[in-house]
Amino acid sequence: MESFLHHFSPDDRYAAGLPELGRWSPLQDQHYRPEDLDQLAHDLLHAQVLAQEPGHLAALQEAADLVRRCRENAWHLHVAVD
Repeated sequence: MESFLHHFSPDDRYAAGLPELGRWSPLQDQHYRPEDLDQLAHDLLHAQVLAQEPGHLAALQEAADLVRRCRENAWHLHVAVD
């Protein structure tokens, strides 16, 4: 996922119709309540279309699956900077 974020600039991500992923920075933590995950789930699914490398696609699919599980189980999601 991080390589996808580095490959596409925030402006590119936003222009591609990924407003939530456009806000993401590998330098800043992100926090989501279960009710706030809809746009992120939408962006992750559409980002898979933009994925040009198999590693990007696999990471986006993994992230989308995690968001889906968070939504189904009403879990909060915290994305921390490494």
